[in-house]
Amino acid sequence: MKGNSPTDSSRAAYQFRVHRVLGYIDDNLAEPLELEGLAKVAAFSPFHFHRLFRALVGESLGAYIRRRRLEVAATRLITQPACSVTDIALGVGFQSVEAFSRAFKKRFISSPRYWRIENAHEGSELSKSSPAWSNPSHEEGLGGRHHGVVFPQMSESAMKVRIHTLRPASVAYLRYTGPYGRNVGKFWEEVVSPWLQENHISTRPLFGVSHDDQNITLENLCRYDACVEVPKELLLTRRPFRTILPGGRYAVLDFLGTPDEIGDAWTALLREWLPSSGLQLDHRPCFEHYPDGLKPGDAEGRFGCRICVPVVQL
Repeated sequence: MKGNSPTDSSRAAYQFRVHRVLGYIDDNLAEPLELEGLAKVAAFSPFHFHRLFRALVGESLGAYIRRRRLEVAATRLITQPACSVTDIALGVGFQSVEAFSRAFKKRFISSPRYWRIENAHEGSELSKSSPAWSNPSHEEGLGGRHHGVVFPQMSESAMKVRIHTLRPASVAYLRYTGPYGRNVGKFWEEVVSPWLQENHISTRPLFGVSHDDQNITLENLCRYDACVEVPKELLLTRRPFRTILPGGRYAVLDFLGTPDEIGDAWTALLREWLPSSGLQLDHRPCFEHYPDGLKPGDAEGRFGCRICVPVVQL
């Protein structure tokens, strides 16, 4: 295993601490999220933390928290029709629906209620983690086909959607930030695949997790995690991030097709199956699951994965 220079180790330590805070913010949007508490999560002094955060993330701490609250609220307004605007506002940390409405309209040029009505027909295309739809073994990735796509009408039985209770998965992951689509496929090929091979973990289960929706989050800020399921005590090169992918109830669709076709499968699942299922999207991330690890496609470029969407009762 290659060693890291003191400079690389120090930089990685800073990145790990700030990354821990980013995860904490998303997991606790309903809480006050004040500077002192977040600095403690990062193990930095409050005096230095806000400057370090801006330097490493590119946004001030307050601006980042405000953006995440509004982006998550925008998605929940569409994907959770049974939740009231008030419940959504309180659930992302606003103290009143009036304050939420003002901030929301400033960000999206639309009131929360109008946003929900205007986007109702596209609601099932969105999720808390709008999928990047990328096959790890294909450079092309998916190419961002989920909006304006024309796809065949698919019945629930034709799609063979199953409701499974999945166990939590301990994963190591590398993060990509930027536009989804082909860039994610390039990330897998140029960064993730060599890393998996050098650590001899290419055949372990893989996951692709997208945390943002490009219709809501600026594409250069969208986050994608390429994950591999490994024991938490396993030492790996490049000091990857670690997390637990949450278990629970998921709608699972087995996909077999080309990179250009997986976008249609995601859209059909979310637009056609989900609204008639009696279920709605949960706060957990959607992901693609590759149980057999990194495998090349067949002669026609087809590959297989499981599309997993977290669900709760409507």
